[in-house]
Amino acid sequence: MSTPYYHSPNTKKNGGGSTLRQQMKNTVLFCILCAIGLFSTQVSFGQTNVITPETMGTVSATTAITAHETANGFANAALTMTAGGATNAADIRSSSASSGYSGASASANVFFTSTSGSYGFAIEGINASSFTSLTVQFGYRKESATVLPTLALDYWNGSSYVNVPFTFSQAANAATAWYLSPSISLPVAAQINGLRLRWTKSGTTSVRIDDVVLQGTSASPTISVGAASLPKFYANQSNSSQGQSFTVGGSNLGSNNLTVGPLAGYEFSTSSTFASASSSLSFTPVSGSVSTQTVHARLLASNVVGSYNGNIPVDAAGSGATTQNIAVTGQVYAAGSPFTAGNILTLRVGESSGSALSSTSAPIFMDEYTTTGTFVQSVAMPFSLNALGTNNRRFTMSGSSTSEGYLNLSPRRTVPHIRWI
Repeated sequence: MSTPYYHSPNTKKNGGGSTLRQQMKNTVLFCILCAIGLFSTQVSFGQTNVITPETMGTVSATTAITAHETANGFANAALTMTAGGATNAADIRSSSASSGYSGASASANVFFTSTSGSYGFAIEGINASSFTSLTVQFGYRKESATVLPTLALDYWNGSSYVNVPFTFSQAANAATAWYLSPSISLPVAAQINGLRLRWTKSGTTSVRIDDVVLQGTSASPTISVGAASLPKFYANQSNSSQGQSFTVGGSNLGSNNLTVGPLAGYEFSTSSTFASASSSLSFTPVSGSVSTQTVHARLLASNVVGSYNGNIPVDAAGSGATTQNIAVTGQVYAAGSPFTAGNILTLRVGESSGSALSSTSAPIFMDEYTTTGTFVQSVAMPFSLNALGTNNRRFTMSGSSTSEGYLNLSPRRTVPHIRWI
């Protein structure tokens, strides 16, 4: 939305307010200026500065861009100013300081000579990945009273410069003076970390620029997870639990890494075989985003016997995104001791203090008792594939079945085993 306005520095005050006659004069002058295009500015609502307005700093004499950059003379010292790959570089001048528009810094400016050829100035290294609806506006000095300058604006999309067409608001015969450019919208492809803006002059008409303002709408950082909770993890002190997976991702995170974990008792990996597993994972955003990643989690056999309940945190510290949590429960059982000859073994389906049984598979246990009914131990059967070696299976049973399996003796009649019928 364009809102032109004019403020007279000569407004007379009387008792804290302007006289009606002076207000009328100001109004008439405002209308005249707007009508002939001598003064205008752009006001964008809901937008914030992506970078500090680049006022070009100060110089005492004509200075090369490279020298001014080396001396950290620009307002955005953390960014890099160059010729943008143009055949020739513009330079920095102190003459004809900017004036006549809101925000004019009245100090150094970038000068593009009238000498024929391509002359460039670029601002590089801008992180615009957390912004949408990017716009650029700058002050420019029309150096000729008969023609407009041939000045182009390009942006870097990550691999090459792309031109952004725009037209100056002033007529070719407008007076030699400083003006504001129109507010120029940048495409979505400019919303990257590593954005560059480049101005190049061609032809034989000189021009100056100053007070570059890059604005955008700050995008809300978000973290996404593929599950709010995971089924219960089971492990014993000989074997870690079966792995379970979930997905994570994020957008508008800036340069802040997306992290998964830690949660005591668990480890995480991007591999289903848990190669290079660790207590937490970190993903580096590209242009502010982390594409969907699959994370594998398991409960460790090295834990002491007990319950391991909590939330797996998924966070991007410093980004402002809300931390997401994946609720998990887990149980580690003792590895068990050899059975005593003559004792009684029972097959138990489900945990003694676990959830109600259903038709889904449930863990099974060998409970040992003496012949007088004294409980000796409970030995959990393997919960994960290949827990006892290659090609072994995990042992589970349906919680609602009445004829799924029964105990039998091995041919040597010394080792109980399960037989399915």
